[in-house]
Amino acid sequence: HWEFAYCLQLKAMCRQRKGEYDAALELLERCIAIFSAFGAEGRLGIASTRHLMALCRLRNGECDSALALLEKCKAEFSSQPREDDLDIASTLHTMAQCRLAKGEFSTAMKLLQQCSAMQVSALG
Repeated sequence: HWEFAYCLQLKAMCRQRKGEYDAALELLERCIAIFSAFGAEGRLGIASTRHLMALCRLRNGECDSALALLEKCKAEFSSQPREDDLDIASTLHTMAQCRLAKGEFSTAMKLLQQCSAMQVSALG
């Protein structure tokens, strides 16, 4: 059920904030399984869950894994007809954090510029 998946996401966020990344990732894997059962209707839930997973991976020093998850998020968010691009902007922001952690400063700056442009466009 959708509500259970969102409850698990919130629990995972609590675990992540406590630094319990592996426990958070286990909960998020369960979310992916739940959202996957809804087919196309669950795609945005999967994307938001992957974003949370990427944050755990980043905090755990697994930047390449985080970036792979974020690329999937970006592709999913980009494929959806949406009123704004704030989800994509948030994904770009997290991608920039990964690039900074890897010492890729110019790539991080480019991502942050794209992020800012999307935020300005969405928020006015």
